[in-house]
Amino acid sequence: MRRFALPVFALSAALAAPAPAAVASTYGTAEEAAGLAKELIAIIDAGGLSAGLSAVHDPSGPFQTTGMGVHIFDSSVIIADSRDPDLESVSYAGVADLDGQDFWDTMVAAANTDQNTVVRWYDYDDPSVEYTFNCHSEWQTPGEVMVWICR
Repeated sequence: MRRFALPVFALSAALAAPAPAAVASTYGTAEEAAGLAKELIAIIDAGGLSAGLSAVHDPSGPFQTTGMGVHIFDSSVIIADSRDPDLESVSYAGVADLDGQDFWDTMVAAANTDQNTVVRWYDYDDPSVEYTFNCHSEWQTPGEVMVWICR
């Protein structure tokens, strides 16, 4: 279990700021992120939150085989993280990104408007390196359960 000296919120699916073509070929596209979010929401709708949690951690499933980070939040608390399960049960409320913006507020605003979000934070493997995350947030249950896919 790895913990950083900075808050434990190394966002999943690190994305160095390479050219857009490199991002799409390595980490996926905005459309793919939205598609994964819809797929995960459909799983939760059909089988409940426990089905969604299991799907995120299924080693052969699409949420583990993608290069993107797949997350489920209950309110501001992360309850599933495809890249770093050690971050589960941590609240993102009140934690600022590298631009000084509150993570949870940014995610809620994006989910409320169906917009993608860009968040600057640190790489999973090297917390001394800043990364830019392009994320899709979508409510499964408005105001409560959110799916967040980062590329």
